Amino acid sequence: MRKISILLVGLWFSLILVSCDGYNDVMADYLSNIDNYVETNGVLKEIIFYDEAWDELDWEMDESLPTYYEYVHILIAFEDKDEYLKFSGTESIADDFDYQSHLIRFELIKDNIGILDSNGFFDDISLDQTIHFTTSDLIYSDTNYFEIIDVNYEENAYLSSEVGFNNYMLYIEKHRSLF
Repeated sequence: MRKISILLVGLWFSLILVSCDGYNDVMADYLSNIDNYVETNGVLKEIIFYDEAWDELDWEMDESLPTYYEYVHILIAFEDKDEYLKFSGTESIADDFDYQSHLIRFELIKDNIGILDSNGFFDDISLDQTIHFTTSDLIYSDTNYFEIIDVNYEENAYLSSEVGFNNYMLYIEKHRSLF
């Protein structure tokens, strides 16, 4: 009887793990359609570099990039309430809510960071400048970040959506969610 119970519990856990892969496929399918990305403008408030262990790296805007990094988070303030709502996780906010002081965190993968760097983005930009970017409107996997695939500042294109999107698709393929 004990062996049957253990077998049934093992089968139940296996079924749960196998069925969870469907959500990963739903996310990957959705994000693999470029039409599911949105263009927006936001004010750059902070840039944070992380290593592979998600430890924050010391970096200031006037320095060269850290020699080793894995991810970059860009914190954005929105001047437009409707733009803020696209990424806030809610459909409405109170009239007196100061959405401009609540920053939304976006992510850039390593390959796209390298392109931004080689195109001079980190040299040309400063905090409190408005950037134009294209980002997913769905968060992949178990993160809390929308992925940026296209970046423009003033009249300069630092990362094209075609290249940024292709790099992100490769990233998703390499970093599939466990569930």
